[in-house]
Amino acid sequence: MLSLVFAPDFKQSGVFYVYYNQVNTHDNLISRFRLTANPDEADSTSEQIIINISTTTTHLGGDMAFGKDGFLYIGLGDGGGEGDPSNHAQDSTLLLGKFLRLDVSNTALAGYSVPPTNPFLGSTFPDEVWSVGFRNPWRWSFDRLTHDMWIGDVGQGSREEVDFAPSWDKGGKNYGWRCYEGNVTYNTVDCSASNLYTAPIYEYPHTSGCSVTGGFVCRGSSYHTLFGQYFYSDWCNTSIRRLIKHGSVISDSSYGSLGISSGPVCFGEDQWGDILVGASSNVYRLIDPGAHHVAWIWDEDTMHVCAQSTALLQTPAGPGFHYQWYRNGILTGTDTNQITATNSAAYFVIVQNANGLPQTSTTVYVLFEPLPNVSIAGLDSVYCLNDAPANFLVNPLGGQLKIDGVIQSVQEFDPGAYGIGFHFLEYSYTTSYGCTNSSLSSVRVDACLFVTNTELDKGVLYPNPVGDYLNMPESGEYLFFDQSGRILKLTTTKTNDKFSVYTKDLAPGIYFCRITSMKTVKTYKWVKE
Repeated sequence: MLSLVFAPDFKQSGVFYVYYNQVNTHDNLISRFRLTANPDEADSTSEQIIINISTTTTHLGGDMAFGKDGFLYIGLGDGGGEGDPSNHAQDSTLLLGKFLRLDVSNTALAGYSVPPTNPFLGSTFPDEVWSVGFRNPWRWSFDRLTHDMWIGDVGQGSREEVDFAPSWDKGGKNYGWRCYEGNVTYNTVDCSASNLYTAPIYEYPHTSGCSVTGGFVCRGSSYHTLFGQYFYSDWCNTSIRRLIKHGSVISDSSYGSLGISSGPVCFGEDQWGDILVGASSNVYRLIDPGAHHVAWIWDEDTMHVCAQSTALLQTPAGPGFHYQWYRNGILTGTDTNQITATNSAAYFVIVQNANGLPQTSTTVYVLFEPLPNVSIAGLDSVYCLNDAPANFLVNPLGGQLKIDGVIQSVQEFDPGAYGIGFHFLEYSYTTSYGCTNSSLSSVRVDACLFVTNTELDKGVLYPNPVGDYLNMPESGEYLFFDQSGRILKLTTTKTNDKFSVYTKDLAPGIYFCRITSMKTVKTYKWVKE
């Protein structure tokens, strides 16, 4: 048995999930179970297999957790073998060495669905994948208040690492194994440039341990000296360690030893967020008798929130605690440990513990950031099948482009490659604060078999796309027809040596104009939108 996690609605549904390795087949199963009528007893006949991971006996990963989005996240190892000899962690056909993100909300059926926001949809990687490049992330966690992800990934022979993904991260990252072990190159055969991999937030050499045991960020309400620190350890070192993150600056220090004979195998947290440690067949609680209780809102001075959303501000809850919230210095809200911000303002909270002792948080400024302006420009609404590939523009640069749901690396639409019919383009862009916006566009490709590209003149009829009138480049005998070759009767007028044709009554689409003049014949294509 590798891990067990309760569904977000466990109190109502009695549903929980187990990741285990079968003793005979060595299949690695993640299954859904339910309680019996006895709330302390599971129904062994209720098993619904969610997913069967490729057969392997080592480096199974094992931890699971539900994210704030309600989806189930699963950390998988590379399957074993020294140095990942088959390169499973980077193999785009396998789930091994990856984090998965599954929608298991339909409890009436076994199996799962893939969230539509998973980052590798339409790529060469399986749709279930959230992030790539892990050796054995067997212990990891979400910060219960910020929802940041902290991952302890066991190293190979020289380095141990802790990886980090902020709460607004959209997935799709590659954390480097087996190309890198920590920040050190390991096996760079067929690897990409180093800047395409996400480096660990912290690493340490094997002189300090041999197998990292990932832990939790302490969000307990009782000990301000422990609050906001990431506690973790190592199987080969009995010391409890902690990372403190201030922006991009990370510091590591020892919290001390529990006086145990072997390293911790797991960490946990109780209902209030205090840290628990599993080691030597015991469960320990981390405490600091000299600490006071916590009044806290956010680790940073400023919280950036995307426009058209809200910000949930919360301070850790405690037994018998009372709360006073202030917005721009004015008392607001009710006596609860959270409040919702809907516009930019400065907030702080005073927390009173059960003994009546108050603590005041620092002031946090909530700033609502505008969504990025995203656009796709330079495409016609209709193309002929034999048209040359069309380049177009996206703005701002640096986002993700999809055509018919498939991620694209170049801004080009090739009518011949996509074929006859409607095609849909989506360009999305995410700011440094995690604010995402997208632009949608569609184009139609028609056969246009009546005219080939070799017949078309490179001149331009203007305006194009047209309004009510199409201006002609020269005089002559005009013949108008649509893409099927059907001749159109359109009225041509001359004003001050300028020829134009009335097109208001035409439906949107591709049209052609053939001009015969001075024994020459020219054919122009134009689009009405």
